[in-house]
Amino acid sequence: MSRKESRKLLIAQQREADVLYKTQFEVCDKTMGDLLRYMGTSTVVRDIDFITTQLEGEDALINYWGGSYGSILGQYLVNMLPNRVGRVVIDGIADAVAWSNKPSHEWYRQWLSSTNDAYDIFLARCSEVGPKLCALAKAQGEDPSNIKSRIENLFDSLYYEPLPVANSLNPGVLTSGRARVYLLAALQRPISWQQAASNIARAMAGDGSGMILQQAPGRDLARSAVSCNDNEPFAPPTHEAIIDETLDVFEDVSRLVFATITTEPDAGCQYWPVTPPERFEGPWNHTLRNPMLADPVTPISSGKLVQELLGDSARLLVQDSPGHCSLAVPSYCTNSHLRAYFSNGTLPEPGTICPTDFPPFPEPRHLALQDDHAYDLFVQHVVGEALARARKGEPYEHIVEGAKRVQDLFGDDGASKYLQQYLQDSGEKKWL
Repeated sequence: MSRKESRKLLIAQQREADVLYKTQFEVCDKTMGDLLRYMGTSTVVRDIDFITTQLEGEDALINYWGGSYGSILGQYLVNMLPNRVGRVVIDGIADAVAWSNKPSHEWYRQWLSSTNDAYDIFLARCSEVGPKLCALAKAQGEDPSNIKSRIENLFDSLYYEPLPVANSLNPGVLTSGRARVYLLAALQRPISWQQAASNIARAMAGDGSGMILQQAPGRDLARSAVSCNDNEPFAPPTHEAIIDETLDVFEDVSRLVFATITTEPDAGCQYWPVTPPERFEGPWNHTLRNPMLADPVTPISSGKLVQELLGDSARLLVQDSPGHCSLAVPSYCTNSHLRAYFSNGTLPEPGTICPTDFPPFPEPRHLALQDDHAYDLFVQHVVGEALARARKGEPYEHIVEGAKRVQDLFGDDGASKYLQQYLQDSGEKKWL
């Protein structure tokens, strides 16, 4: 389909989307009333300030660790309350300046600036390990572009012939859009790449249950309330302007941009019906009482921007891995620096780059851990993923799969027992 044809269809869809945003926000206004005004990030910072004062006193410092949207909150926190900053870490960093001062359709160019890099790593690693560990590979060492072509062919075929999925706990229809959303989510979690490759390969064979199962629909519009309260009022962009910018990002930055729009409910703020009691819009370069630690993975350009704005009040720690937030891939090095920072304020040396301990598509029983803490960290990742899926309605068997995964990787027959104990200690007893 040509750009001209795509543009015409997308503009029509954008008109419908705008009506949906307007309707949703009118309903929010009627059902939430005055409470809606207080769902912005500035209000959360004031809440943190108040709670800290009440619990620990007006001179107490605020310690904080936030990832993804939490990195936005962290940037608000240190710039609204620079004299109350204790130990602050932000991870998986998003650009708070753009968040507060630009309409959402202008965010994606920067947000997705590293997405193709992550995709290339996924494809290259799949090719490197071959079909034994990556179900999408036909042969070990094949050209990664061949794997990419097969994935893109699946997406194209689903556009014209969506795949019905009846044999799933979450039955539905696997469309091209849902398949792209699945891939984008998988790229954010390299530790899940082996399973993601298997699910995509199954979809190629006609079974889309693995891709559908992990896409439970959102339950509320809380994210919209936050981003729209934070966003400064702007003149409504035309449908054409929104689509032209998005198509440019699609062609120049990442073909997964439309999946981002689907999963990040920040659009339509031109119809937001309320004005928050406070909207912080900068400045973003305050001198902080204590230096903060920025640990970016998503994308690194945002972390560099924070460091540039805060200067000596921030230190940048880079983890050499794809994924969303440093926790996407366990790293003993990163974790050690975080513990040292929170324990005694020790900052990593400028230019520090941390390796990870677990490559994507790891070879079974060939992982060397530096200590028991690294093992604990990996198990927590496995269990966390299992619990996230279980909370969306997936069966308990996923936790058993997690135990088997640890056993395969480490040859540890006690992994199941360890996972059971972790669930007990974490309060997730209903999954035992």
